[in-house]
Amino acid sequence: MNAGTFRLGDFFTALFPPGEGFVELRALPGGVQNFVGLIDEEGIERFLVRHARRDIYFGVATRREPGDGSLGNCHVIAALWVDIDFKDTAEEKARRALERFTLPPSIIVRSGGGLHVYWLLREPVEVRDEATRLRAILRGLAFDLGGDLKAAEPARILRVPGTLNSKYDPPRPVTVETLDPERRYNLGEFEWVIPKEPVDGRPTRLLVGATIRQGERNDTLYRLGRSMAAKGFSPPAIQAALRTENEGRCQPPLADAEVEEIARKASTQPDRAEFARREFSTDSFPPYRPRLGNETNFTPVSAAKLLAQEPKPMVWTWEPFLPEGTLVLLAAFMKVGKSTFAYAMAEAIAQGRPFLGYPTNQGGVLILAVEEHSRDVRRRLERFGVRPDDPIHVHTGRLEPDPETFGALRSFISDNAIRLVILDTLAQFWGITDENDNAEVSRRGSPLLDLARQTGAVVLLVHHEGKGGGQDGRGIRGASALFALADQALMLERRQGGEPAHRVLRTLGRYDETPRELIIDLDGDDYRALGTAEQLDRAAATAKVQAAMSEEPRDIATLAKETGLAEKTVRAIVQSMKARGEVIHEGAGKKGDPFTYRSP
Repeated sequence: MNAGTFRLGDFFTALFPPGEGFVELRALPGGVQNFVGLIDEEGIERFLVRHARRDIYFGVATRREPGDGSLGNCHVIAALWVDIDFKDTAEEKARRALERFTLPPSIIVRSGGGLHVYWLLREPVEVRDEATRLRAILRGLAFDLGGDLKAAEPARILRVPGTLNSKYDPPRPVTVETLDPERRYNLGEFEWVIPKEPVDGRPTRLLVGATIRQGERNDTLYRLGRSMAAKGFSPPAIQAALRTENEGRCQPPLADAEVEEIARKASTQPDRAEFARREFSTDSFPPYRPRLGNETNFTPVSAAKLLAQEPKPMVWTWEPFLPEGTLVLLAAFMKVGKSTFAYAMAEAIAQGRPFLGYPTNQGGVLILAVEEHSRDVRRRLERFGVRPDDPIHVHTGRLEPDPETFGALRSFISDNAIRLVILDTLAQFWGITDENDNAEVSRRGSPLLDLARQTGAVVLLVHHEGKGGGQDGRGIRGASALFALADQALMLERRQGGEPAHRVLRTLGRYDETPRELIIDLDGDDYRALGTAEQLDRAAATAKVQAAMSEEPRDIATLAKETGLAEKTVRAIVQSMKARGEVIHEGAGKKGDPFTYRSP
């Protein structure tokens, strides 16, 4: 049903099926309350007219007796809900989260400053019997969809459609966007797609009595079916078991068609594997995957079995620096060129061509430019010669490091065959107030490591070096936990005593194949590898010896004195030149007739 055909009576009829109890109406400010019968449309309309200039709310749970809006007087709930405020969760993010959520809403109300979202239940739930369970599910919905935790409790009041939200000037209307009274769910369905707050540290158990009374039938049968599915029972077996339970215990029994639908959902409804739980703390979001029954991530194998497995070959995104599925730090002081380096790498990987003389594995690139304007990113891409058909994708502007963002990233990486994710910069993304807090850094960094492991993409974190510098990763700004999380750390530094455009790329990590040090040259916007420091020093020394060499024979001591090099170094260079036929070797190597060398 769309807004054009909406009637207030349709809204309340969907939320309050016939039965005992009262609907609480409340006008604010002032807290004026009125309690009307469940189908008393005229009583509701009179209250709205009388208090038209106020903000008007209603209790989603029916009340047992008039005059009391507390939890103790709540009777039944026929819908679950989440209250999303656009001040806390941006509208675009909220809409994306709702689109991704496994169970589509039955009703969406635009509250003037956010959304009130409802999921209608097949059978009303007694609040007194299920208060703890209801609160846990409501909180799980709020965490998952960015809703208000204060609204996640059974006695909550929400705005009445057709009224005004006077928090704004001018007041904004409260309107129904969608209303589908036929879209209804079993309560148990939500426990398999959202996190459930534990009771006394233990998961709640399903206890079934001799009789399954009206109001519990759909939910109990669904939960029984899901438990069987978790243990590997086939869909026909689940359907047969639920049919037997329905006929023997449900009072009165459900229709066969309804039991078949419950069995189908229990057998086939997927869990949201991409969901990341926040552990019921507003600033905590370690990775979480809902578990079924006795399922566990603890799956040890013997050393003999592990050794008997065929070793998998290493797959490199940029060989031999970036293995796929790894978390990598790219750290440097300001203005050394780390972003330029990252963009040059991105272009090479997107086009599948070598970078610094080392091969790449062609694939998509996602650049999260969280501290740059889109025009600056475009200018940088143009400088590097990025082509319109190159598989490079860019996000500019702030990103919230929350489960919704990581879920969206996982989906995008999978859908677009992304091999490299560049986060520029880490500090701007995670917004940690104390980068030296190891526990905080580890907690905030873990989702980034999980993102790499789960998607197989390289997640490259552009970060800063500390002012004091340091060896073996100690120069990376912040707590040591960050370096501990990373698989590789690429440290980009200016080369002391070298050309102004020369940089040193030092690598610290767990892969023996990776060169520990590489000298590179920044020629405009083009990076090229010059070799290791040892190779460059050897080349410079060789050039000195070649320059000192002449047609006049010279011994090693004389060449060392003229070049300023150690005799050992000169001797090794001369031997290499001799092997290549670049010098003429004379003398007997005796006193009075030493070995000498001259140009051919």
